Amino acid sequence: YAFAASSADAFLPIFVRERARGAGAAAARLLSSVTALGAVALLAVAAVLALSATALVAVIGSGFGPEKAGLTVLLLVGLLPTMVLGGWSSAWPAALNATGREALTAALPLVTPAITILLLDALFPILGVYSLLAGAVFGAALEVAFLGIALVRQGLPILPSWRGLDAPTVEF
Repeated sequence: YAFAASSADAFLPIFVRERARGAGAAAARLLSSVTALGAVALLAVAAVLALSATALVAVIGSGFGPEKAGLTVLLLVGLLPTMVLGGWSSAWPAALNATGREALTAALPLVTPAITILLLDALFPILGVYSLLAGAVFGAALEVAFLGIALVRQGLPILPSWRGLDAPTVEF
Protein backbone atom coordinates (compact mmCIF):
# COMPACT_ATOMS: atom_id res chain seq x y z
CA TYR A 1 0.00 0.00 0.00
CA ALA A 2 2.93 2.35 0.53
CA PHE A 3 3.85 1.76 -3.11
CA ALA A 4 0.34 2.63 -4.24
CA ALA A 5 0.20 5.84 -2.21
CA SER A 6 3.61 7.07 -3.30
CA SER A 7 3.07 6.21 -6.96
CA ALA A 8 -0.30 7.97 -6.98
CA ASP A 9 1.29 11.06 -5.42
CA ALA A 10 3.96 11.12 -8.13
CA PHE A 11 1.52 10.28 -10.92
CA LEU A 12 -1.23 12.82 -10.27
CA PRO A 13 0.52 16.12 -11.11
CA ILE A 14 2.01 14.70 -14.31
CA PHE A 15 -1.33 13.23 -15.39
CA VAL A 16 -3.18 16.49 -14.66
CA ARG A 17 -0.57 18.50 -16.57
CA GLU A 18 -0.82 16.24 -19.63
CA ARG A 19 -4.64 16.45 -19.60
CA ALA A 20 -4.51 20.24 -19.18
CA ARG A 21 -2.19 20.53 -22.17
CA GLY A 22 -4.87 18.84 -24.21
CA ALA A 23 -2.63 15.81 -24.53
CA GLY A 24 -5.31 13.26 -23.72
CA ALA A 25 -3.44 10.57 -25.62
CA ALA A 26 -0.26 11.29 -23.64
CA ALA A 27 -2.21 11.20 -20.36
CA ALA A 28 -3.79 7.89 -21.36
CA ARG A 29 -0.37 6.50 -22.35
CA LEU A 30 1.04 7.60 -19.00
CA LEU A 31 -1.81 5.88 -17.13
CA SER A 32 -1.31 2.71 -19.15
CA SER A 33 2.46 2.74 -18.55
CA VAL A 34 2.07 3.41 -14.82
CA THR A 35 -0.46 0.57 -14.67
CA ALA A 36 2.12 -1.71 -16.31
CA LEU A 37 4.88 -0.58 -13.96
CA GLY A 38 2.71 -1.12 -10.90
CA ALA A 39 1.60 -4.54 -12.04
CA VAL A 40 5.12 -5.71 -12.87
CA ALA A 41 6.63 -4.30 -9.66
CA LEU A 42 4.11 -5.91 -7.36
CA LEU A 43 4.00 -9.16 -9.31
CA ALA A 44 7.74 -9.39 -8.72
CA VAL A 45 7.36 -8.63 -5.02
CA ALA A 46 4.49 -11.12 -4.77
CA ALA A 47 6.59 -13.82 -6.46
CA VAL A 48 9.47 -13.24 -4.03
CA LEU A 49 7.11 -13.32 -1.06
CA ALA A 50 5.39 -16.47 -2.30
CA LEU A 51 8.70 -18.24 -2.83
CA SER A 52 10.06 -17.16 0.54
CA ALA A 53 6.84 -17.40 2.56
CA THR A 54 7.84 -20.48 4.50
CA ALA A 55 11.23 -19.06 5.46
CA LEU A 56 9.72 -15.67 6.27
CA VAL A 57 7.09 -17.18 8.56
CA ALA A 58 9.77 -19.33 10.22
CA VAL A 59 11.63 -16.14 11.15
CA ILE A 60 8.78 -13.86 12.17
CA GLY A 61 6.68 -16.65 13.65
CA SER A 62 9.51 -18.54 15.31
CA GLY A 63 7.27 -19.50 18.23
CA PHE A 64 4.55 -20.93 15.98
CA GLY A 65 3.90 -24.63 15.95
CA PRO A 66 3.87 -26.45 12.59
CA GLU A 67 0.09 -26.17 12.14
CA LYS A 68 -0.03 -22.45 12.90
CA ALA A 69 3.03 -21.78 10.72
CA GLY A 70 1.44 -23.68 7.83
CA LEU A 71 -1.80 -21.73 8.16
CA THR A 72 0.14 -18.46 8.29
CA VAL A 73 2.02 -19.33 5.10
CA LEU A 74 -1.23 -20.25 3.38
CA LEU A 75 -2.91 -17.00 4.44
CA LEU A 76 0.15 -14.94 3.46
CA VAL A 77 0.26 -16.46 0.00
CA GLY A 78 -3.53 -16.25 -0.30
CA LEU A 79 -3.45 -12.50 0.37
CA LEU A 80 -0.80 -11.77 -2.26
CA PRO A 81 -3.41 -11.22 -5.02
CA THR A 82 -4.68 -8.21 -3.07
CA MET A 83 -1.22 -6.68 -3.26
CA VAL A 84 -0.94 -7.36 -6.99
CA LEU A 85 -4.39 -5.87 -7.61
CA GLY A 86 -3.39 -2.82 -5.61
CA GLY A 87 -0.23 -2.38 -7.66
CA TRP A 88 -2.05 -2.82 -10.93
CA SER A 89 -4.58 -0.15 -10.04
CA SER A 90 -2.41 2.13 -7.89
CA ALA A 91 -2.73 5.18 -10.17
CA TRP A 92 -6.39 4.68 -11.00
CA PRO A 93 -7.89 6.63 -8.07
CA ALA A 94 -5.63 9.59 -8.87
CA ALA A 95 -6.72 9.52 -12.53
CA LEU A 96 -10.36 9.40 -11.47
CA ASN A 97 -9.85 12.27 -9.03
CA ALA A 98 -8.38 14.29 -11.89
CA THR A 99 -11.55 13.68 -13.89
CA GLY A 100 -13.86 14.81 -11.07
CA ARG A 101 -14.77 11.39 -9.64
CA GLU A 102 -13.60 12.12 -6.08
CA ALA A 103 -16.72 10.72 -4.38
CA LEU A 104 -16.20 7.31 -5.95
CA THR A 105 -12.53 7.11 -4.98
CA ALA A 106 -13.37 8.27 -1.45
CA ALA A 107 -16.06 5.62 -1.01
CA LEU A 108 -14.28 2.65 -2.58
CA PRO A 109 -11.97 1.86 0.35
CA LEU A 110 -15.11 0.84 2.24
CA VAL A 111 -15.78 -2.04 -0.16
CA THR A 112 -13.14 -4.50 1.08
CA PRO A 113 -13.96 -4.19 4.80
CA ALA A 114 -17.69 -4.40 4.06
CA ILE A 115 -17.29 -7.50 1.88
CA THR A 116 -14.94 -9.06 4.43
CA ILE A 117 -17.45 -8.54 7.24
CA LEU A 118 -20.29 -9.94 5.13
CA LEU A 119 -18.32 -13.02 4.11
CA LEU A 120 -17.07 -13.59 7.64
CA ASP A 121 -20.63 -13.50 8.88
CA ALA A 122 -22.01 -15.70 6.10
CA LEU A 123 -19.18 -18.15 5.53
CA PHE A 124 -17.29 -18.50 8.81
CA PRO A 125 -19.31 -21.55 9.88
CA ILE A 126 -18.33 -23.23 6.61
CA LEU A 127 -14.86 -21.88 5.79
CA GLY A 128 -13.57 -20.71 9.14
CA VAL A 129 -10.59 -18.35 8.87
CA TYR A 130 -10.57 -18.79 5.09
CA SER A 131 -13.72 -16.66 4.95
CA LEU A 132 -11.50 -13.75 6.03
CA LEU A 133 -9.15 -14.50 3.15
CA ALA A 134 -12.08 -14.76 0.72
CA GLY A 135 -13.46 -11.42 1.90
CA ALA A 136 -10.14 -9.63 1.50
CA VAL A 137 -9.45 -11.01 -1.99
CA PHE A 138 -13.02 -10.62 -3.26
CA GLY A 139 -13.27 -7.12 -1.79
CA ALA A 140 -10.01 -6.03 -3.42
CA ALA A 141 -11.16 -7.46 -6.74
CA LEU A 142 -14.45 -5.58 -6.49
CA GLU A 143 -12.63 -2.33 -5.73
CA VAL A 144 -10.46 -2.78 -8.82
CA ALA A 145 -13.52 -3.68 -10.90
CA PHE A 146 -15.38 -0.54 -9.81
CA LEU A 147 -12.30 1.60 -10.49
CA GLY A 148 -11.85 -0.02 -13.89
CA ILE A 149 -15.47 0.53 -14.89
CA ALA A 150 -15.26 4.18 -13.86
CA LEU A 151 -12.04 4.65 -15.85
CA VAL A 152 -13.50 3.07 -18.96
CA ARG A 153 -16.52 5.36 -18.65
CA GLN A 154 -14.09 8.30 -18.59
CA GLY A 155 -12.42 6.99 -21.76
CA LEU A 156 -9.23 6.00 -19.95
CA PRO A 157 -7.32 2.72 -20.36
CA ILE A 158 -7.26 0.02 -17.71
CA LEU A 159 -5.05 -2.55 -19.39
CA PRO A 160 -1.35 -2.22 -18.72
CA SER A 161 0.80 -1.56 -21.74
CA TRP A 162 4.35 -0.42 -22.19
CA ARG A 163 5.10 1.87 -25.08
CA GLY A 164 8.56 2.91 -24.02
CA LEU A 165 9.87 5.78 -22.00
CA ASP A 166 8.18 8.94 -23.23
CA ALA A 167 8.79 12.22 -21.37
CA PRO A 168 5.85 11.95 -18.91
CA THR A 169 6.74 8.36 -18.00
CA VAL A 170 10.38 9.29 -17.42
CA GLU A 171 9.25 12.15 -15.21
CA PHE A 172 7.08 9.76 -13.20
